[in-house]
Amino acid sequence: MKDLSYNHDDAIRKILAYYIFISLVLLSSCVNKNLNRPHEVGTWVSVSDTAHTSPYFLIEDSIYVGYIALIDESPRDFFLDCKHNCPDFAPPLTDVDIASFKVNINSDDEPYAKDKRFVYYPIDSPIFFDGYNGGGEIYCGDISIKDAYPLSFQYIGKGYAIDKNFMYYKGKRIEWNDSIITTLP
Repeated sequence: MKDLSYNHDDAIRKILAYYIFISLVLLSSCVNKNLNRPHEVGTWVSVSDTAHTSPYFLIEDSIYVGYIALIDESPRDFFLDCKHNCPDFAPPLTDVDIASFKVNINSDDEPYAKDKRFVYYPIDSPIFFDGYNGGGEIYCGDISIKDAYPLSFQYIGKGYAIDKNFMYYKGKRIEWNDSIITTLP
C-alpha cells in the first residue's frame, strides 16, 4: 500500500524549488535589454570644445549650424559677422540649452548633437550660398529630431543612432532593425 502521509520537508523543498524557478524566469525576462546594445561611437563634447570639428558653433550666447568653406574667413568668424550684421540671414538655433548642449565627434562626420531636452541633426531647410570668397549651407529653424530621448540617445555608427525607444538613420526615425545593430562594429 502506498504511503499517503504528508511529508512537511518534501513540501517545503517543492515550494522552494517552485519559487526559485519562477524567480529565475522573472529575472531573465527583466534583464536590462541595454546589455545587448552596441557600443556608442564617437565622443560627446561640449559645443564650446568643438572648434572646427563639427558644424555647430557657439557664438557668444547662441548656437549656429552650418558647413561653411571660406577663403578669407573662418566659419566661426562668418557666423559672428552674421550675428552682428545680418541676423536674419543666418539665425541661431532656438530653444537650445547651451549649458547641456553636446556634439558627437565621430569619424563618420555625422552631425548629431543633443542637450537635456532635444536631439539635433541638421537635415531640413538649408540655406545655400555661394560667393566669390566661398560658400556653404546654413541650417536654421528647428533641427531637433522629434520624439528622440536625449538621456538614452547613442550614435552607433555609419549614420545610425538609437535611444531607448527608436532607431534613427541620418537624423530620421526608421523602423527598428536588430540586424543593423549586429552588423555595426
